[in-house]
Amino acid sequence: MSHWGAVRPDPVVAGEVVGAVGSGPGTRAEGHALPERGLAVPVVLGVAHLLVDCSSCFLLWRLVPAMDFRDYAFWFVLYNAIAFAVQPLVGLATDRLGNPRGVAAFGLVAAIVALLLPRESIWLPVVVTGLGNALFHVGAGILALGATPFRAAGPGVFIAPGAVGLALGAFLGRSRPEDWWWIAGGLAVCLVVAAWLPRGRPSVRPAGPVLERPDRALLVGGLLLAAIALRSLVGLRVVGRWNANADWAIPMAAAVFVGKALGGVVADRLGWIRVAVPAVVLSALLLVVGDRGLIVALPALLLFQVVTGVTLCALHRLMPGRPGFAFGLSCLALFAGALPVLLRFRPPVPAVVPIDALLALAAAAAVWKALALLEGTAALPRPVATGAPARHPTEASP
Repeated sequence: MSHWGAVRPDPVVAGEVVGAVGSGPGTRAEGHALPERGLAVPVVLGVAHLLVDCSSCFLLWRLVPAMDFRDYAFWFVLYNAIAFAVQPLVGLATDRLGNPRGVAAFGLVAAIVALLLPRESIWLPVVVTGLGNALFHVGAGILALGATPFRAAGPGVFIAPGAVGLALGAFLGRSRPEDWWWIAGGLAVCLVVAAWLPRGRPSVRPAGPVLERPDRALLVGGLLLAAIALRSLVGLRVVGRWNANADWAIPMAAAVFVGKALGGVVADRLGWIRVAVPAVVLSALLLVVGDRGLIVALPALLLFQVVTGVTLCALHRLMPGRPGFAFGLSCLALFAGALPVLLRFRPPVPAVVPIDALLALAAAAAVWKALALLEGTAALPRPVATGAPARHPTEASP
């Protein structure tokens, strides 16, 4: 059966979780302290995500003084190819293995080992940190998706701290390359805390179909992946341009963090379409005048990231039995969108053309069309009133 549009279980509807977790939504996994449902797991994983991305960026920037730009660019592209492009394969393997906690733990171990390797052996640290990043992202991503089933809050909270980790790692790698030990120590603490995470992906009883037509599911998946790639392209172009001012790095990382962390929560409350699409459109309008300073740049970045958890969660809902593969595909799309920037490709258009704003509008259109096609299906959750429990559209009202 195809991954796209398959009729798969819905844990919110079924109300029964079997296997390595507790006996129902909101219960604690046997022998673990953290609840299976809610934002506790994504918050813990988000802290680990910050440290993993910090360690990767720290290691790459620590190499800069020893090589010229062309050599550094090669290693940077190689790292990103390993860390992001192989994630669909890692996701498929993790879905089959059924132990995302173990995969994430192996990623943490690899990140620690990469920091301990000698700098003279460039190949080994870059490859090891890239593989560790891929393993951690897929394993932790599955757990975050499962913490708020088919809701955007969990993935958004998990992904958000990565931006802060990248900014912190770049700063430390450039200015304090000998301070690797505290990053390794933080990763070691996360490895211990991982013992309290849910062990595996829950299996549940079947619910209603997502999209019965495979061609429609492929179209929606393609639109979501295109939107993710465009968001990656525009985000890197904009951040790269504004990063010429080093004082902007931390404020920009904070804006990205807030947009990703709150975007999913707000979208779950008010509705995916009515939050995600206007946010990206408004960010596109701000990008037209974004060079005028932080007062415009920061809101543009924040709004542009609101859609992150929504697109990932919608992609997962198309293939709910393959959360690792869905997460890996989204990261592959991020890498595809980043390639033109990583390879320093400049589009042959006049400087007066607001290319970033136009690309952002294209991303907004792709998100709108994908979510509109999902509207009325089990894939698109209803808005949740403040104070009301999150309820999936196929779940009967009390």
